[in-house]
Parts: sequence; structure tokens; C-alpha cells
Amino acid sequence: MIFILDALVADLESLPVSQVENLFSALMDADRSGRHLVVIDRSICSWAIKSVSLSGENSKHLAGLREQFATRGNITEYAHSFLKVVLGSLPVTINGDHFEIGHVEFTSGEYATSKTKMIVENLNTDSRLYDFMLGVAISQTVVPGFAVDFVLGGGDTTVTAFEAEVKKQRIAVCVVDTDRVSPCDNLGETARKVINSHAKRNLDTTHAAPAYVGTVLETVGHELENYIPFSAVNLIGVFTHDTCLDAIVTQNSAVDAADCFWRYFDTKGGIDGKKIGSKVAAGKKPPSVVDWICKETGISVGDFVSLRISGIGSTVADHFLKNAAAKSHYVEFSKSEYWKALFLRHFEQVLWFLAAPEIRRS
Repeated sequence: MIFILDALVADLESLPVSQVENLFSALMDADRSGRHLVVIDRSICSWAIKSVSLSGENSKHLAGLREQFATRGNITEYAHSFLKVVLGSLPVTINGDHFEIGHVEFTSGEYATSKTKMIVENLNTDSRLYDFMLGVAISQTVVPGFAVDFVLGGGDTTVTAFEAEVKKQRIAVCVVDTDRVSPCDNLGETARKVINSHAKRNLDTTHAAPAYVGTVLETVGHELENYIPFSAVNLIGVFTHDTCLDAIVTQNSAVDAADCFWRYFDTKGGIDGKKIGSKVAAGKKPPSVVDWICKETGISVGDFVSLRISGIGSTVADHFLKNAAAKSHYVEFSKSEYWKALFLRHFEQVLWFLAAPEIRRS
């Protein structure tokens, strides 16, 4: 993430020497290691070079940051999110498009010593898929680079893993699977729990829980596997699917992105009209889910209980990542109006929380 030191020389001079040394050491280590991107005003850098006792590497790096202020100094004008470090004991506070924190809280936590933590449902496959897709997306943004550590969540453990990272005073990001099978469907239980935890901390004006640095986002559709275009799945060549999908799925334009069938298709379980109908009857899904699926598939509501479309399989992401042709196809797909309309803003939101110097992108 981007760390901005917001301080005056006179105020820094009034602090205990040990606090100033700890603050500048933490900031230099964070930037030099590539974990986060640090911005310090040139005048502050000049003062600190003369007045703050740092290691040789950190002193040299501070001199470099002074020169880089020419290119980094205006980053807050276009960054979607950043952390401003002020002097004092201010707890994490949300101020418009950015977070603020006092230097005491900042150095006592793990904000600088840890990369941004991103909670995923599958540490092996999901982490590699996000890493690949974020690497593709960043070229279409002004985010300099990204650094991230993935943390295992999944199912009921997702909210527990998310809360654990927050309590360790780390920057935490969680993109939760919606499990929606249509645009009008309800959020899945796991997503609701994580979003509720986030809301209590960062959205609840009564401050039911302390704010944290980070965010929770919903997947763009059913789950992460739906980020892989249907055309790329066809290129993999190891999966079979119901031929009706070829006629139903269209991913050509920004208009298609609005309610594309593939976006909400359960790639693992497919569609079972009888099961979905039972959930509607039990009040677990709104009736509009049935109407939307019928419209997209061209069947009547009366025939919905007989609808069966098989899933693709549980290893789609793993096979995609092993297939060079499919990944190359995704790179081209990312240049389409469909991808830009559906994914660009989503990935950019994530990337600003992972922002790091350009030389370190993983």
C-alpha cells in the first residue's frame, strides 16, 4: 500500500529520538523491501538524512526517496486508497478515500513489516490465479507495482482468517465469493459474514468495532473461476461441457458484461433447476433468480425444475494456469470492452491496497 508521512520538521524534532528512529526505519524497510510504497516530502527527507540515525542501507534509501519525490509526490491525487501516517497516537481512521493512523499505532503494529494480506479460499490455486490476473490488470492502471501475501481462508474459516489478520494490525484485503447464480440472487453465507465484519469496523458510524486498514470486496459474479473467460476454458481441452453453454454464453462487449450467464454460472456444480426451485420455495433465494435463468437459457418457468446444466469441474483454475495458450488468450481478452467494463475497476480497487514500488511486483 502507499504510505504517506504527513508531518512537519518542528513536530518531528519534538518527539523522542527513539520514536523518530523507529518510524523512519519502519518506513525505509517497507519501501526498500518492496512491501509498500513510501512517500516523504523532500524537505523531511533532507532533515532526516542529517538528523535521524539509520542503518547505512536505510540512509542511502532515504536519499533515494528524496529524489523520487519528484515522481511520487503527487500520487495521492490519483491513488484510490492510501495510508497517511500522522504524528501522535491516532487509531486507524477513515477519511474519505484514505486511511490515517498515528505514528505510535503505526510502528506498534505490523503495517510496515508485513505485505498486504489477501485472504483466499485456496492457497495454492486461488493465490496463483489472482497473482496472474493482477499482473495482467496492472498494465492497464497507474498502480506502480504490487506486493501481496496470500492467507488461507475458505468457507467458515474465511471470516476467522480475515479477523485474525486485522487484529495483528496488518493491511487486510478479502475478495469473497458471492455464490450468486444470477444478478438478483442473495449473497452466500460466507460473503455475508465477512462483509458484516468489515461493515462493523469501517462502515458503522457507531464504531461497533475498531476500524482497520483494508477492504472487503465481492467477486465479480459467482466465484473466482468465473474470471476465466469461457473461451479460455474451451482452449484448455480437458473439460467437456453441455453444448447449450456455447449458445448461451456471450462475452464480446460491454453490454454482454452486465448480466453475462457465464459470470454467474457455477463452474463446479452447474445448474440444477430442481435444487434451485427448492431454495426459492424455502425462501432462501428470490423468485427472480428462476426468471433470470429462464430468460438466459430460453426455457419456460414451467420447465425450470427439469433444467440441468453440468458444471465444468473443480480443477478449472489449476488447468488454466498450466495452459500457456489459455493464459495468452486471457491477456488478449483483457483488452476487450467486456473485460474492461467488468474487471478493470475491480482489479484496480484491489491493486491500490497492494501498491508497491515498480521493481517489486510479487
